[in-house]
Amino acid sequence: MRYLEYLDLAPCLTINECADWLAFGRLPRAEFTEDRSGPARDYRQNINAILDHQSSPFEIDLYFNVSTLARIMPGVDPLEYHRNYEICEGQSPDQVRESRAQRAEQLKRLEGILPKNEATHEFQQTFRLDDEVDLAAAIWLERAQAPLKRMLERAQTDVFQALADARVTGIGLFMPLNLNEDDEEDRYPDEFTLIPSQDWTFTGIDWDSGNLKTLEGTYLGVTVDSGDFLRQHPVPRLTPEKVVGNLYGETFIPLEGVFDLEAAPTPRGPRRGAPTSGENLLRDALLREFEVRFSTGKLPEKTEAILFEAQAWVEQRLGVPLARTTAQRYLEPVLKRLPRKAAQK
Repeated sequence: MRYLEYLDLAPCLTINECADWLAFGRLPRAEFTEDRSGPARDYRQNINAILDHQSSPFEIDLYFNVSTLARIMPGVDPLEYHRNYEICEGQSPDQVRESRAQRAEQLKRLEGILPKNEATHEFQQTFRLDDEVDLAAAIWLERAQAPLKRMLERAQTDVFQALADARVTGIGLFMPLNLNEDDEEDRYPDEFTLIPSQDWTFTGIDWDSGNLKTLEGTYLGVTVDSGDFLRQHPVPRLTPEKVVGNLYGETFIPLEGVFDLEAAPTPRGPRRGAPTSGENLLRDALLREFEVRFSTGKLPEKTEAILFEAQAWVEQRLGVPLARTTAQRYLEPVLKRLPRKAAQK
């Protein structure tokens, strides 16, 4: 038995969520949060998150419940689809190969930094997955997803056309090409910019990140107003299915026999960079290093200089980049203990 309920629709959509609606009939729920921009707003417009990831904080995946897969992909075993998707975590074959190389390199770097305990052992085990199984699953999934990707590409064309024709307007955090690295306000915009329709080019859109690249710079984390977009595109590019049932309050219960396929949980709107055991250990290693520097008086006076050293330490020791806002979040226990005058510099 399936139960349907009213959707608390997000007030804005990322451009990839617009395409997701047109291709597959999925709409995201609102998720309000607070950030330095002031009043609470949907997480899709969380300035800290966008600057942290240099992209939209939400991604679109091709993971569907069983009944949806049966309708849009007849002939494909939904359970086999889910099994392979979960094995390779939805990655393409090239991404699996790249991840394998990165895991090996990062594990080698981390072995000399992290303490020898159960958490570290568990973290290391995640790096030693059966890569051949991952790769086989990714190859199977890539073949199965070919028709889904064609559906998505057609939807992306419709979204682009609506934006280029100014039937819908988008906003984003604009990062100009020629940044003044010494100017904090220049490097980290704190308000969204309306994107002129003439700035839209199909080749300039990065659908994975939700960004738009132009000749002058890049709009990060582009969103459009949900109401404006849905007025232009009230229904997706799918053949509708009539459902009969009863409404109880905010819950709709289809009659027996409708949607009788077993449903698998569908992750909606996954956030980029969701904390993992590896990320937690990276945070702990960085915090431990800078706690020692604080206690021995080896920290710079200015907060910006501390954050720069943190980014450099992670890059040098682990070979991975660390965003400024992420460094600030990880080192918050240390930064709170700085003398007030120093912390404000």
